[in-house]
Amino acid sequence: MSFLMLNIAGRALASQQLAMEVTSNNLTNATTPGYQAETAVITEAPPVPVSQAGGSGQAGQLGEGTTVSTIQRAHDAFLSQSLRSQMSQTSLWKSQNQILSQVQNTFQEPSSSGLEEALNSFFSTYNTLSQNPANPASQTSVQQQGKIVAQTFNQMASQISNMQTQTNQSVQSTVDQINSLSANLANLNQQITTVIGAGQSPNDLKDQRTQVLNQLSQLVNISYTQNPTSGATNVYIGGQPLVTGAQNYSLATKNQPGANGDYTATQVIWANPSEAPPSIASGSLAGLIQVRDHHLAAYQSQLSALAKNLQSVVQAASQYSPGVFSSSGSNAAQTLTFSANSAYNGSSSSDNQGILGLYKSLTNGPASSSSGSATLLEQYTNLVDQVGTNGQNASMQYKTAQSTQTHLSNSLSSQVGVAVDQQSAQLIQEQQSYSAAAQLVASEQATMQSLLQAVG
Repeated sequence: MSFLMLNIAGRALASQQLAMEVTSNNLTNATTPGYQAETAVITEAPPVPVSQAGGSGQAGQLGEGTTVSTIQRAHDAFLSQSLRSQMSQTSLWKSQNQILSQVQNTFQEPSSSGLEEALNSFFSTYNTLSQNPANPASQTSVQQQGKIVAQTFNQMASQISNMQTQTNQSVQSTVDQINSLSANLANLNQQITTVIGAGQSPNDLKDQRTQVLNQLSQLVNISYTQNPTSGATNVYIGGQPLVTGAQNYSLATKNQPGANGDYTATQVIWANPSEAPPSIASGSLAGLIQVRDHHLAAYQSQLSALAKNLQSVVQAASQYSPGVFSSSGSNAAQTLTFSANSAYNGSSSSDNQGILGLYKSLTNGPASSSSGSATLLEQYTNLVDQVGTNGQNASMQYKTAQSTQTHLSNSLSSQVGVAVDQQSAQLIQEQQSYSAAAQLVASEQATMQSLLQAVG
């Protein structure tokens, strides 16, 4: 029976030693990103018949102490899924907020160097010219201010065009990241399946996979399922597989005309012969595509239309003007120019009324049939208001999404993260249990020594 007691004590020492190692590992990884707390699950060791333990002729079974059946990793599937879905929404609004903040800087009004000031000054020079059409200084002022208007239009359009180009580059970079992460995930699936097949718990590999899934969720909307047998996680984008077991499927890009045909858009497709586009609904990739194809394209289009309207009004009365606007290329706002009108004749007696009429058309009359009764300045003000509204909405949505994500992250952390106080108390308890087992070993050794001395 003494040997059975030694066996029980030895098992207790081994179980508590492993439990202390697991708890110590938890404490040292308390701040490690993606680490989820582990627990040494101590269970009763299989009992043995009394007869095998030295009890001749006695019925029943005797316990053999404890054993660590598994090292369990904390997990909350519902909160994990909720957090990843929220990560996708937060990243969508974050990418939109970043780009639209840049757009707001381009349309910063009122500003001494803004388009509104340039248009007002340009209109004012026509008013001055109408009072004395033959005045060379007034004519020169109109020409100089017209060039400033054209330069301001071109500069703003160029800035939006650059944002479209940068957004295309970000789309390509995001696709590359998704492909890299999906390949990493497929590799982790293979390793996890191998470890599970060997009857072990791949907790560290699962922590790594959790980090990869979190990163993917920030880039694009994903859904996923887990194979209960192999332990592999299958990931999908809009129902199409991105990762199945140890196999990953890549995304690719191709260039196509933008929404208005005046810029090139990087389109995301599956890298297969059909080149079908994935269903991208959230994540930073969706935010980039939406702001490029909807917001930036709309701003560029409206800015171009405003430039064409200005050109149309001035050219309609070009015989009264010392300069005319012209445009070339696919985007008028990018190629607007203002040059001297050689047909201008300052000696004509009708110049005064003609130039005054042009001034009134610029400031009061409808700019074009497509814009209804809005004047040029009203059109621009409406565009600035739209830019501001979109920017404020993106900022508000991002802050709200960020707050929700923080709440979910804290909730998940409280469930699967390392609570230092709790783990410290657990370590003390395990140390006490280890000491008790050690005392049992010492006591049994003393008993055995006494018996040996008695029979010796």
